[in-house]
Amino acid sequence: MQQRDQLQRLLLVPEGARVSLLDQIRSGPTRISGPAIRAAIDRLNAVRALGITVPMKAHIPSSRIASLARFANRAKAQAISRMPAARRLATLVAFVHCLEATAQASSCTA
Repeated sequence: MQQRDQLQRLLLVPEGARVSLLDQIRSGPTRISGPAIRAAIDRLNAVRALGITVPMKAHIPSSRIASLARFANRAKAQAISRMPAARRLATLVAFVHCLEATAQASSCTA
């Protein structure tokens, strides 16, 4: 239940912000500098703080997880929030699962 709430909060726009949390963590640093490395590490910590993992016993093909993650990476948060509950959660779990690997790689190469 707690993880579900955390995933739902990704789609909300915080008070005083212009974009959702999903949009904020979606893009990584684009420069190679000290502040960019710090931003990459902060992004990685934000993704890891969600604590979302795909259970190994779920037997979900990795290609399906990657497909859902790609969709979430390109879609607007509003479009994801309109999906049926099960599809929305599956899409967000796949996105966070793949984003952790991407964020870790970018924090190492930034």
